[in-house]
Amino acid sequence: MLKDKEFTFYVLPPILWALAIFVGSSIPSKDFPDLKIFSYDKLLHFGAFLVLALLTYRALRHQTRFPGLARSPLLYTIIMVAAYGALDEIHQSLVPGRRPDLADFFADTLGAVFAVFLAHLWMRFRRSPVDR
Repeated sequence: MLKDKEFTFYVLPPILWALAIFVGSSIPSKDFPDLKIFSYDKLLHFGAFLVLALLTYRALRHQTRFPGLARSPLLYTIIMVAAYGALDEIHQSLVPGRRPDLADFFADTLGAVFAVFLAHLWMRFRRSPVDR
């Protein structure tokens, strides 16, 4: 069982970030703020899911309950975040004025893949003797 500190430090951040994505996806199009930044929709998807993937990777790497996940956190991060991206697009089909978009799903997944690439580079080049 996870200690409270481990849960708060590793598991809670990706859950909260996924919740933030869900809340953002729940805003009907007529209520969506008219900000110039939202014209970069695919970049926002890429960035939001890149952050989710980094947080998910960190949580999977440090958990001990499911050893298989800890042995292959890069692969499982991509699978989990891409699945969440697909569910997010399905969820948007239920929100008034919103629709699912395959290009958004690809941006979500690409963000996850790039995050895993960054995490791999970080782990490969970091100098901590614990991870060698």
